[in-house]
Amino acid sequence: MQFIDPEQVHIKIALKNHKDNLLPVLNARINSSTHYFIRPFLQKNIERILIGKPSELIKIQDNLFKLKPKFKVYFEEKRKSKHFNKSIRIIYSQYLTELLRIIDYDTFANKKKNSDYDTYKLAQNLNINTCVYCNRLYTKTVVNTNDKGKTIKLTRPTFDHWFPQSKNPLLSLSFYNLIPSCSVCNSSLKSSGDMTLEKHLHPYIDENINFQFSYKLKAIGKYQIMITNFGDDINTRSRNTSDFFKLKEVYKTHLDEIDDLVKIKKAYSVTYLRNLKDFFKGSRQLSNDEIYRLAFGTEINERKFEKRPLSRMKRDILVELGIIRKKVK
Repeated sequence: MQFIDPEQVHIKIALKNHKDNLLPVLNARINSSTHYFIRPFLQKNIERILIGKPSELIKIQDNLFKLKPKFKVYFEEKRKSKHFNKSIRIIYSQYLTELLRIIDYDTFANKKKNSDYDTYKLAQNLNINTCVYCNRLYTKTVVNTNDKGKTIKLTRPTFDHWFPQSKNPLLSLSFYNLIPSCSVCNSSLKSSGDMTLEKHLHPYIDENINFQFSYKLKAIGKYQIMITNFGDDINTRSRNTSDFFKLKEVYKTHLDEIDDLVKIKKAYSVTYLRNLKDFFKGSRQLSNDEIYRLAFGTEINERKFEKRPLSRMKRDILVELGIIRKKVK
């Protein structure tokens, strides 16, 4: 998983744009509501819902359930049960319908809607190039303008609702609940599965990910990927998170990358890197980060892992091979 530093300037700007663009729209919807319960609750909490920190968000959701305890039951899939009181099902389905009319993620995510601010704009503002969860796949945003001046939205990361939207519809548009990710992690692996701040890492909170990739030789030319967790409490949360996203399993598809790194180590080692650096002296002195990016297609600075797929795994293996002497934070 990749830490998204909320103190970065562009993340702060993205947060402000999120609030400035959505708050007037949501307030207009709230003020048009005649619902005796939903309207006053949202009037009081809507700004915090949009930009509150993750720990605040779950408290707000809990406050909603405290006011209407059966609403929580409704969200916990018992609304489908034959034994769930029919009248309660009708009442709370109306609550949910009104809530989703106001906090409308589907419209926000609909690329066919002509809107100045939507998931494409949020993705552009965040500018995170690989999946936050797995760092295996590019998630770049592509928006073009055709010959007639029309904006064509082509592709963007999917946005995972860290607190699942199915059980936390109140948080569907919350900035810190929208995690840019690949469709594999979002749909195939996580889906509506529950994670908690007590048991899992959150991209906007946990700077120290505290797991590292390693490998061992099983047979000649055959490698096995390993993930090692370290620390105490963070160790458990880190392990829970890597297990949740099946990182060990999905990274087995990248054993060829380890084979390549080992071959480069055997063939060139540090001499290769020195020669590469000397080769570019005539134009401009390259930094060590640039040299490693050219040689291995990876970032070695942890804060830049999101720029290139597989950067965390490659950096860890390069450390183990002795090509990088120590981790770069």
